[in-house]
Amino acid sequence: MPALDVSQEIMRLCPKEKRRLFYGYFHGFESFCEVEESIRILLDNPDLPEPVVHAMTTSLAIDFIRPFKQKGKQMRLDKTIIPPEFLPVFSHFEMLRDKCFAHIDSDAFTDDKGERNQVLVRCYADGFAPVMRRAVINPTQIRTLIPLLSWLSNYCTEKFTELVNDYPTGSSVGEGDLYEVDIDSDAELPLFKQKDG
Repeated sequence: MPALDVSQEIMRLCPKEKRRLFYGYFHGFESFCEVEESIRILLDNPDLPEPVVHAMTTSLAIDFIRPFKQKGKQMRLDKTIIPPEFLPVFSHFEMLRDKCFAHIDSDAFTDDKGERNQVLVRCYADGFAPVMRRAVINPTQIRTLIPLLSWLSNYCTEKFTELVNDYPTGSSVGEGDLYEVDIDSDAELPLFKQKDG
């Protein structure tokens, strides 16, 4: 993470559009870091129980695509930033998120084993239990995401660092103090403002 240079005496006010861009880039960076951690846990622990794998792969697919689906255009990463060599991987995970994990599409999606999302019913003498059969992301597919995640994390870091450099907060920023980015006010404000409370 780049260090914040608070040595500049002059503060430059930042328009709402740029503060929302900062939010989008930083949100993307945080999401991609979470996905990288999920991948590390999944790949380092191949014997995790099936419900844990399903929960983590669901989280991974949703967290990866979320910055591109964020409400508020200035806060959403544009898919056009994806380099052509990564488009097939991105498109595959976007489809997984849209058809399998964020929304359950039982007709249009099958996983690498040809299985689709289904509700199965296990019957017993004294009743029944519905079982949701969800498609999965296998370790090979997960590994294909790693180079793209690295590229995206670097891209977002460069972009939010540019904004910090373009809109210095001046020497009033205290080391270790907590600041927030106001994405709602239409007024020109510092990029960061003191967090209330």
